[in-house]
Amino acid sequence: MPDPIVFVSYRRSDSQHVTGRLRARFVPRHFSDPEVFMDVSDIDKGADFVDKLNVQLACCQVALVVIGKTWLSATDANGGRRIDDPGDFVAREVAACMTRGIPVIPVLVDEAKMPSAAELPDFLKHLTTRNATFLVHERFEQDADALAREVKRLVGRPDDAELDVLKLLFSFKGFATRKQFWIGIGAMLVFQLLVLIGLLWALDVPVANSILNLEKLPVKQQVLIQLAMLPFLWPTLAIAWKRVRDIGHGWAFFLPVVGAGAAQTWFALTNKPADAYTASTVCLVLLLVLGAIKGTRFVADGVSD
Repeated sequence: MPDPIVFVSYRRSDSQHVTGRLRARFVPRHFSDPEVFMDVSDIDKGADFVDKLNVQLACCQVALVVIGKTWLSATDANGGRRIDDPGDFVAREVAACMTRGIPVIPVLVDEAKMPSAAELPDFLKHLTTRNATFLVHERFEQDADALAREVKRLVGRPDDAELDVLKLLFSFKGFATRKQFWIGIGAMLVFQLLVLIGLLWALDVPVANSILNLEKLPVKQQVLIQLAMLPFLWPTLAIAWKRVRDIGHGWAFFLPVVGAGAAQTWFALTNKPADAYTASTVCLVLLLVLGAIKGTRFVADGVSD
């Protein structure tokens, strides 16, 4: 099993739900599952909790310290602050990460404020010198993605390492950000244009006069062009599906794109250029909408992996 890149430290009573949401945003969108360590999901039943934490702390490259409103004030059975106890798991995790000299990023959630040096025990005071980031509920996805990009920068991983071209164009798994969506759709348009120009040249048809007036070509040539364009339907739909999933929707949002693309191909092959033009226009508008939407908190059934 590969060593984790990110160690997520949090207090369960303080930020369990938002931390779980953060991990779900990180995996598999930005990191593989073993690369993000979070105790609840990554410690096997029956395993020694302390030993497992120590192993992960010894090899992680970046630590995220999730701080909510009660991170500092949480108390133990005797009424004392847990953060003052060197044996407190959260205090131990943060202290160990700072001792190792790895980047430690305080992540403030639920409108929490960064603790001051006076509020922290001596062995944790250096936490106040670390630049913090915020996760705001209304823009959680954007904030989490920005945090992931910063982690990648700190470990020397290119921001677009997840942008595998073949995977982006031909796989229906995963997600596609707006940037990836436009890169993919742009690449498809360029490839289609090159194929179209090559095909017109091979048919000995004047390219300049015909490329914007394909409906005036003989029927057999129109059908041949449509058949040549069919291979591009798969990657276009793959990119669209990943983008639909990235904004939190499922099949109900994706089916109109599929329907418009299929209708355009059918009308073109059955020599109905006017209907084909209408369907292609609808498909293009839907794709433009997918590329323009930043995100939504609505999640449809069946979206998760």
